[in-house]
Amino acid sequence: MKKFQIYFENLFQFQKTVKKFFEIHQPDLVISNIIRGKEGSYNFLAQEKAIPTLCIPHGTLSPYYNKYDKLYKNYISESVFHKDSNYYGVQSKICEKFLDQQKLNKKKFLYGNIIFSEKKKFEIGKYYLHASTLKDCYNSVLYGCEYFFEYDKNLNFLNQIAKEENIKIIVKIHPQQQHCQKYLIKKYKFLKFSNSKISKLLKKAKATISFSSTVIEDSLISKVPVILMDLNNRYNHFKINRNIKGVPLFYVKNMSNLKKIFKKIDKIKNFKFDIFTYSKSYKNNIYNNLERILK
Repeated sequence: MKKFQIYFENLFQFQKTVKKFFEIHQPDLVISNIIRGKEGSYNFLAQEKAIPTLCIPHGTLSPYYNKYDKLYKNYISESVFHKDSNYYGVQSKICEKFLDQQKLNKKKFLYGNIIFSEKKKFEIGKYYLHASTLKDCYNSVLYGCEYFFEYDKNLNFLNQIAKEENIKIIVKIHPQQQHCQKYLIKKYKFLKFSNSKISKLLKKAKATISFSSTVIEDSLISKVPVILMDLNNRYNHFKINRNIKGVPLFYVKNMSNLKKIFKKIDKIKNFKFDIFTYSKSYKNNIYNNLERILK
């Protein structure tokens, strides 16, 4: 406990400051997208003061399919979703399926994108974007996170495909792991690496390749198809109904599957993004939802 004493004292003093801020300014609404640590203080202290709260999950919350998946998804949700909030931002139909499993009051749901990037229509991109959440070992969860050796295996796999198929693949490294970039550039000669914002990279992306990441939801809202790549055959972020034509979500376990999907994406001109997303723009959603809360 001595090792954590500084952290808890820092958090305690921060909460005292937030309490004082609320007493002086008396806000009409507190909006949060992180529920743990300092950021989470706003939400919990607002409830003590009977200030309305809106929770907008920034991570991709998807439905669970077995007991291990349930443990993982519920654990992930603890940092981005607070059940006792007055309102919940439901930005995709994938997130809605997770929230349905929690048996929440749907009157609290505010539907539509609020914080993710978006495009009005689907456009054929110029490159494939690989974006996955590579975390430090102490911050990883065994079931639904890639470990560094799996991440390395995936990049090796993509590097080989980029060489053989002569295609452009841009790798967006998670901000916490940007110190690895120099090493990765030297090792993977046929991949391009970028530190640009996801919103900028998605504008010209042909498809996003990921394992489990916020960028899955971000991509679908931006009218960019998503390829869920699981080379170890151990985790499926979202199960796809392949009986529906034009589904912009794919699942692959090997190189031959990925090559087929690359060719398939080039041929499909009308993806049905509305299977996973809501039609209105974030500007309308912000205006309409805030008007509903504050009226």
